[in-house]
Amino acid sequence: METGTAVGALVIPVGLAFEEAYKRRPDMKLHQSYDSSHPSLDGTYLAACVVFASVYGQSPVGNGYDYFGKVDKDTAAFLQQVAQDTVKRFYGR
Repeated sequence: METGTAVGALVIPVGLAFEEAYKRRPDMKLHQSYDSSHPSLDGTYLAACVVFASVYGQSPVGNGYDYFGKVDKDTAAFLQQVAQDTVKRFYGR
């Protein structure tokens, strides 16, 4: 965050959100199984929620978008909450 502040860039805590999601649900699959590096659909959804909350300063909790029905409703709600909690803790808001 310090480097981002120094150069006037917004730092978005996607990695911290992944870490938090794995702490809460160790069995969650946020990365592709073929390389364990690229995000799965759920990982991409989580990243999008974190970007949304960081850029717009609004909570993603309750957003009805489910990637054309491909993200389970309960999973979406969980990932939205993780994103909100992470962004709130990271920015102190």
